[in-house]
Amino acid sequence: MWDSELFDYRESVKKMNFIIIKGWLKGYNEVLSVVNVYAPQSTRAKQDLWNEIQAEMASEEGYWIIAGDFNAVRVREERRNSEFKPSCPRNFNNFIHNKGLVEFYNSWLKKEGLEDVVKSAAASFKFSGEPDLFLSKKLAFIRSKIKIWRDEMIEKEGEEERRVRDDLERLEELMETRNLSKDEEWTFAECNKVLKDLSLKKGEDLRQRSRIKWAIDGDENSNSSTRLSTRERHLTTFQVYLLTIFG
Repeated sequence: MWDSELFDYRESVKKMNFIIIKGWLKGYNEVLSVVNVYAPQSTRAKQDLWNEIQAEMASEEGYWIIAGDFNAVRVREERRNSEFKPSCPRNFNNFIHNKGLVEFYNSWLKKEGLEDVVKSAAASFKFSGEPDLFLSKKLAFIRSKIKIWRDEMIEKEGEEERRVRDDLERLEELMETRNLSKDEEWTFAECNKVLKDLSLKKGEDLRQRSRIKWAIDGDENSNSSTRLSTRERHLTTFQVYLLTIFG
């Protein structure tokens, strides 16, 4: 389940709705605790879960990664096809704030090809050396491959947007002189759909950058004494690992 050259397993904690794996990061002399969460349905049960995890975190210093199914949202807009209960996100946000957790979400995870790039880079990497240097070199290697994939993806999406806008401009010119045929109407609708999807993706990227900036710099409206230092921050969701690679 883990690379024994990088992680030295110490113990595990098994509870109803979470499992914690604890051990030492070799080469760093730091404790790493990884929590796999499967949150219950009810708001009260989730609050009990957040309290229990907070108690575990208070008993162990070091780095924390909390991942899994939290069965909760942070804002109303994230709720889909179910009832929105304000107390649930309020409790969840309090849990995140109280423990200095930083949520990292990466919109690239939805894009086709990223997983294959990471797996291929990780499998092809070769290096001999100390565990900490090995990890640093491996992450740098994966990051370089992701950057190539990112540049190609951005270029591809840019070409698609330019093509769609050209098609829309041509159809709009036709609409000034005659009615569109059924095929042209379909093309017109599909072009608008593509532009809307591309706009939503850009919006996700912008929100992600804002969250990263806040996590690094702190809330500009908050007192500097309340901002978290890099060492004090805990880590939430497994996406944080990929984000560290992206830089």
